[in-house]
Amino acid sequence: MALPHCNQHRGVHLRPACGIRTGVRAATGGSSLHQGYGGALNVWGDRFEGNVGVGYLDGVRLSVFLKRLVGTDTLRLGNDMIPVRFVTDVFGSSHSILAQGAGIRRGTKRSQLYAFVGASANATPAPFVNALRHDQIVGIVQGVRQLSPAVRTTMHALFSSRQTILQGIEWTLPNGLELGSIGGVGGNQPYASASLALSLLQVLTHANDRTSVSFGGTFATGLTSLGLDYQVVHTPYRPSQPFVPTVALTVRLPLGNYRVNASSFVSPDGRVNYAGFASTFFYAGDVLTGATKPVEIRFERFIVEGTVVDEAGASVDGAAIAIGNATVFSDSRGHFFLRLPSNRVVSVRVALEEFITDGYYETVGVPASVRPTRDGQRAPIRVVVRRLHPERVQDGADSADTQPGST
Repeated sequence: MALPHCNQHRGVHLRPACGIRTGVRAATGGSSLHQGYGGALNVWGDRFEGNVGVGYLDGVRLSVFLKRLVGTDTLRLGNDMIPVRFVTDVFGSSHSILAQGAGIRRGTKRSQLYAFVGASANATPAPFVNALRHDQIVGIVQGVRQLSPAVRTTMHALFSSRQTILQGIEWTLPNGLELGSIGGVGGNQPYASASLALSLLQVLTHANDRTSVSFGGTFATGLTSLGLDYQVVHTPYRPSQPFVPTVALTVRLPLGNYRVNASSFVSPDGRVNYAGFASTFFYAGDVLTGATKPVEIRFERFIVEGTVVDEAGASVDGAAIAIGNATVFSDSRGHFFLRLPSNRVVSVRVALEEFITDGYYETVGVPASVRPTRDGQRAPIRVVVRRLHPERVQDGADSADTQPGST
């Protein structure tokens, strides 16, 4: 019997698998370093994801987490990590708050709102178990509003023994210039910060009667980049002088067939350390033809990039985007990119029949075409898809015409 092909109904491509699929993953192990042992069971389906873990580390540790779609909202219960990113965080990635409790996220095309109630927590490094110990009762509210394609506002509020309420605004220009500002009350103290991000990054932060300055720049061309930053960093293992001014250097350059990387960084005790490595590709021959001639790796000069999100603004991973004659997939942050040899306009479409993520989707918005830009000149596109309810998918499959070769 032939395998069923993807059905099509009102422009919606259905995945070959019918019904709701459930996946299960089990892991167990131990660590002589932590003197701990444990195991975890992860389960996920079309509209939910969860895990249960049990471990031993100076006593039995237990962790439980559940994420479930309720309509267009996302409900999160148990041990969780709440991401926190300010518009002025130009030097590093976002931070997270470890927490135990219940949270719900709601989003529209232009707004996102997240609310949480429970307790902050401290992590216990039990192997394979996300074991947390509750600390303080806390309530958290976060919001994002897209005022225009270039301007968005943010709100962060945390209510506990100390209160934090911060309002921020971010402005992104077509040439890549990013301006950010945030202000309010942080930990019962006045707080304000501003940022400017271009080829030169300058940040001035004032908090708790202390001013910190970070400035520097990055020069990039092709596969070569040179970065130099001056920062005041916190060194927790130096209580007598916890803030240390330092210069950070980052170098990446090609040497023949090798890519050489070197950088400097400051350890928690305030000492400056250095790291470096080199990498290259080795091929025995052309796998397709059986030839022994080495394969030449070539990086094209132009690029098409973008993000795939749902109507709530949440990133969608495993989405297939057809760009010209090539198909790329979005990563865990919903980001995708493709290098091309020229800047000729290419077509863009959502390849719903090739999605590698769970669930069923339909296209909400995608540009019909895009012109590739030079590497380093950001012009990302935005692709919006809608996750379908299982009932709607079943109705569409019952009434859809079947393609040749299906049963």
